[in-house]
Amino acid sequence: MVPIYSLEDRYQATVKSSGETDGYRADPYQGAYYLQDKMEYEDLIVNMGMRFDLWYLGTGYDIKQDDGSYEKYNFDKKDRLRIMVSPRLGVSHPISDKDVIHFAYNYQNQLPQMQYIFTTKKPEDAVVSDNAIVVGNPKLDPQITITYEVGLQHQLGESWALDITSYYKNIYNYVSTKKVYDPNDETISWYEYISEDYGSGRGLDMNLQGAFSNFLTGTSSYSLAWANGNNSSTVIQDESTNLREFPLDWDVRNNFSTNFQFRVKDGEEWFI
Repeated sequence: MVPIYSLEDRYQATVKSSGETDGYRADPYQGAYYLQDKMEYEDLIVNMGMRFDLWYLGTGYDIKQDDGSYEKYNFDKKDRLRIMVSPRLGVSHPISDKDVIHFAYNYQNQLPQMQYIFTTKKPEDAVVSDNAIVVGNPKLDPQITITYEVGLQHQLGESWALDITSYYKNIYNYVSTKKVYDPNDETISWYEYISEDYGSGRGLDMNLQGAFSNFLTGTSSYSLAWANGNNSSTVIQDESTNLREFPLDWDVRNNFSTNFQFRVKDGEEWFI
């Protein structure tokens, strides 16, 4: 007699032999709207902008269980919706027929990655887990970057221009993790994503661009920069974590690049 197994039998056998299952179903929504206006005066050009970001996580999400079913994990009402406003301002002012001073201010909100909010583990899983678990956090704050720039653009002859810009930026609410203890039992703990890391950057950019001929143009750029912070990645913070700032992994002190373009427009004649 040859046994015949149904598709359901095969599915159940696969589930029981696969061990733990990770997965979830979520339907978050994100949206953005940007307003910008440009005002030109006799000796002044002003660019103003405002960006609006909306983030709706939903009422909760479904976490897949080892038996293939889903368990609902609900969010508090105050954590479901977030509205962010990011203003920008740019001003340029000519001080001579060859020199222009420009200033910029940028306040930017950046939403955290969804992998830090939706996870397959819950605090309740720490009771039965032998390993450290990391749970998501719908209360994460958006990453905020505040940038200040000031620069000078100088005309070199008829075909060349030099732009020198200095900048300083503060970056708040980098995502890291911390250890959380069960208030009813300190022997039970888990790790949770938090928005507490900080970074800063400052530097000087020099850009030279111009035309060698009607067909050949070039650009040369040099950057002198510093990038500091208290963490280069999403690490676990505990009592031994060093919160002092240090050069981050992407801190590159000097960078130089050159670019050349050869372009013949439609209808132009060119001979070797």
